[in-house]
Amino acid sequence: MPAELDLNAMLYQAASYALQEVMPKAIEGDVSTLVLVLMCAITIFIGLILLVAVAAWFAGLSKRILLIAVLAASAVFFLASFAETAGASAWSMAAGIFGIACTLLSFAIAAISFKEQFDVARSMKVALLKKQMLQAAAATMESKGGEKPEPGSRFAAAKPLSKQQSGGTGEGFLKKIRVQLRDNSELALFCYAVVVQLGVLSGIIIAAPDELWGTVLFVLLIACGIIFVKSSFTDFLNGMRRFLLALAICAVLSMALSMAWLGLPSEQMLSIAYFKTRALAAFAAAFAIALLMGTKD
Repeated sequence: MPAELDLNAMLYQAASYALQEVMPKAIEGDVSTLVLVLMCAITIFIGLILLVAVAAWFAGLSKRILLIAVLAASAVFFLASFAETAGASAWSMAAGIFGIACTLLSFAIAAISFKEQFDVARSMKVALLKKQMLQAAAATMESKGGEKPEPGSRFAAAKPLSKQQSGGTGEGFLKKIRVQLRDNSELALFCYAVVVQLGVLSGIIIAAPDELWGTVLFVLLIACGIIFVKSSFTDFLNGMRRFLLALAICAVLSMALSMAWLGLPSEQMLSIAYFKTRALAAFAAAFAIALLMGTKD
């Protein structure tokens, strides 16, 4: 039978060799040993840089996989409930149709975002190649006595097209649409909040036992949200704008959808009794998703 691989023994032997053989020679000034140590250090440094880049890319990809999973679970609960209660009232019917439209749009935005994040590695490689080509062109021009292309010159960047050449307002309109199809846009925030809240309202969710506990949970959620913004957003003011926008949209939607989908009275939604209803749970779930997807990778 082959001997078992002892990882601890291998690491111990490697460390002993490095301390007893390599380091003394490096201290004495042995050229070959110094070159070997330098090459190992460079390799480790490059490996750490690649590890950080891959970790950031994987974190962004994992965030979008989590989003798709949450949207899928919410859509299942919502569509199953809508199939059972379709036509129960005009308001629930309207909320169901509106929810289906937001579900389709949410999955489209999430799919586009997932594809863009998946292609980030290739985009980074292309950008690096372009930079290397520009540096090579600069070196060639300089060696031939020509002008070295500076940032913003005709070698570094193309001349901006006029409004007529670039398609005028039509291209600007398409650019605005592409911006809204990102997963951290206002449209995405709204659609995600609708789908998640309808899923929570349609699922098995236990509301707070009374108004006091609901209020405490709400205050804790707001405090955790502010801490999350402080630690996750590079620009705190921009993060607080996202925080307040998500707070307003999710709060209004939780009240409106609870009245339309569950038939809860408006008096309950506009009073402290709100904090002991399932609307608070719907608000909390949508608010968490809105803050999570608002962060940049």
